[in-house]
Amino acid sequence: GLPKDLVPKVVSFIQFCKKQFDSFAFIPGAVVNMDETPIWADMPSTTTVEQKGASTIPIRTTGHEKKRITVALAIKSDGTKLKPYVVIPGKKVPQELRKISDVVVACSPNAWMNEELTIDWLNRVWGSLAFSKRMLVWDSFRCHVSENIKEHVKRKNTVMAVVPGGCTK
Repeated sequence: GLPKDLVPKVVSFIQFCKKQFDSFAFIPGAVVNMDETPIWADMPSTTTVEQKGASTIPIRTTGHEKKRITVALAIKSDGTKLKPYVVIPGKKVPQELRKISDVVVACSPNAWMNEELTIDWLNRVWGSLAFSKRMLVWDSFRCHVSENIKEHVKRKNTVMAVVPGGCTK
């Protein structure tokens, strides 16, 4: 079910955003939405297609159900897409992945986004060059709302709008 306080949270979020728009009159493209999503190496289905009347239906797997990467995608309000930020498992980005110019690749032991990688995303994808105030809209994932991250965002001439929990779907 929906959280009991959903309506007040949504109203508060909308009022906050409206106040920011009224205060800063953001230029086209100055509002950006960012979210992370996992991409699994293997996603075995719970259903299969087999001959009618078959007594057993094997479900095949590659054994990689737990292997994944994380991709952070962001889009500006004018439709411009920012570079995808791909987090792979490991300690060091392989040399061949460093050469790809259209994607930013980073590593973490489990391929999950964390506070350090959020700062890296802010530096390498969001950037510091802005001629006017910007707004970054993202969810309340713990590595988006720490005081350290809030300070980094503020230093980049950016207002942070956090979509209330339970509202991102």
